[in-house]
Amino acid sequence: MPEHTNSLTLEPITAHFGARVRNTRIQDITPSHQDELNAALHKYQVLVFEDQKLSTQDYTAFGRMFGPIERNLLEQFRLPEEPDIFIISNLKKDGRVIGHTDGGFVWHSDMAFAEHPAAATMLYTLEAPVTGGDTVFASNYVSFESLTEAERDTYRQLDVIHSFEQLYSGRSVQPKDEERKRWPDVIHPLVRMHPVTGREGFYLGFGDVRTICGMEREESLKLIQKLTDLATREDLIYRHKWKVGDVVIWDNRGLLHAATPYDKDNDRRLVWRISVRGERPVRAHRPRNAA
Repeated sequence: MPEHTNSLTLEPITAHFGARVRNTRIQDITPSHQDELNAALHKYQVLVFEDQKLSTQDYTAFGRMFGPIERNLLEQFRLPEEPDIFIISNLKKDGRVIGHTDGGFVWHSDMAFAEHPAAATMLYTLEAPVTGGDTVFASNYVSFESLTEAERDTYRQLDVIHSFEQLYSGRSVQPKDEERKRWPDVIHPLVRMHPVTGREGFYLGFGDVRTICGMEREESLKLIQKLTDLATREDLIYRHKWKVGDVVIWDNRGLLHAATPYDKDNDRRLVWRISVRGERPVRAHRPRNAA
């Protein structure tokens, strides 16, 4: 059943998370709707807006309703006329690819390598591939809440070292030296608490994990894989098939996502991305072995 708030009609996508926002033009969303919009995002984790036609000003104004925009570190793929927007694309101009095509193909949470990771990410599709190029989502709350209290308490005690250097170690596009210095390794809890709702969930991701504190790297990656597999069972995920005009925003704090491949040589993709800066992840204030 759709949920009707003061100005939004929200149609749940899955039994666990996600909602389509029906009959809403993003240009018509004003700052007076900001609290309502953020509450919907925190509740559903993924919001889908269809059939949008946005200018750069419309899009960045919408992004700022969720917090300060964090410009992407790869300057060469920022939109020249609006550097708050990052281009994801395989299209070329003057023989050079205009956008980023090289990341996001494993389950992850955006910018987990940062002291203040992305609170939210949004994508706006201007050109979509005919086949492939989907984005898949999975809720880390659902998997965490499926465990026994003893299991949850064990995982609450663990910390993870996230590494910018690790993330870019195998990529074809490399950041500048000053960017490497800007992002030293950080430690975040394996289980983080949402700063608004207080809900607990795993804080996972593969590409940037160096190790779990107190474990060898191989053991760490096995545990991360186990927990990722738990979160990303086929019956628990939402797969978004992109159409031109789609805008999707998601809450990175308790959500995993991954890109899926498409034919980059023969198909076209053009997407604008905005990232919203978040807070430092914290664990729930819960004593060890609490009942």
